[in-house]
Amino acid sequence: MFARYVKAAAAKSWAFVRNNVRKGVKSAKNNPRTATACAIVLVAAAIPAILAGIGFTSSGIAAGSVAAGIQAGIGNVAAHSGFATFTSAMMGGYGVAAVGSFVLAVGATVYAFVYSYT
Repeated sequence: MFARYVKAAAAKSWAFVRNNVRKGVKSAKNNPRTATACAIVLVAAAIPAILAGIGFTSSGIAAGSVAAGIQAGIGNVAAHSGFATFTSAMMGGYGVAAVGSFVLAVGATVYAFVYSYT
């Protein structure tokens, strides 16, 4: 009996998600500039989660992570290299401004490209 309710709720939830994704895609096609701006904001907001998932943490490189493997392959990490900048960004150092500026510059470039062709 309970399984039937769960199955019905799952079907209803899936229909809700499917319909809203369709609406979102239609809206993005009709408003490419707004969709691009939203995508840029989402990517910028996801950068810390992506770096954390790779293994860059607020206390350094997580043991056994992808970042630890990269660091092992690099050996001594050069100051201000990309790896050092990502580490600094997650630890709240100079990398925060560097990574943030890079993401915003790429985002502005993409937005300008979309804006000029729509």
